[in-house]
Amino acid sequence: MTTVRRHHVVVAIALAATLAGCGPKTGTASSPPRSGAAPWDMSLDRGAGIPFGARDPRTCPTIRSSRLTKVEASQIFVCDNEGVRGADQSLALVSGVVLTLGPARPFAASDHQLPDSNGAGPLYPIYGSYRTYSCAPLGPAGAPGANCTLSVHAKAQGACYMTAHSGWRCAMADPAATQQREQPPPSRGE
Repeated sequence: MTTVRRHHVVVAIALAATLAGCGPKTGTASSPPRSGAAPWDMSLDRGAGIPFGARDPRTCPTIRSSRLTKVEASQIFVCDNEGVRGADQSLALVSGVVLTLGPARPFAASDHQLPDSNGAGPLYPIYGSYRTYSCAPLGPAGAPGANCTLSVHAKAQGACYMTAHSGWRCAMADPAATQQREQPPPSRGE
């Protein structure tokens, strides 16, 4: 198992891809009840994980409310970053998300780089840690139990913001993330 330090440019490109909406987002729904009710459910993209020997990626309904909770931000972050993507059709999965939601603030001129932002709703800074898995399909490119690259993001930063069309988007990255190649996918409970 080899540990590789990611270069800042690679992480910046990954963050830009995430902010550009490269993660799946399906369905539409309003925000869950906020008075002590259970958080809204994340569903699975049924069967998408089978070719990778992995669990299915999670999908979430779109939240269009003007306020965001920590639970919602964590779920949006996961759903925005899971799915089958890229020219190589790799499976992206997220686990171990620990997220801190900062206080909402108005958009600033420096926030113009956020793709598809509505520029009017609040922006929530987010901080935390998480693990991502990029898994190759099983077969010549991927041996069972060793077909994923694990990236550990220990000190990630980013933002949650309203998009022009699809509700909230949450993205964060860690310029010092490390990678471990030839790893198994996350367990079904992660």
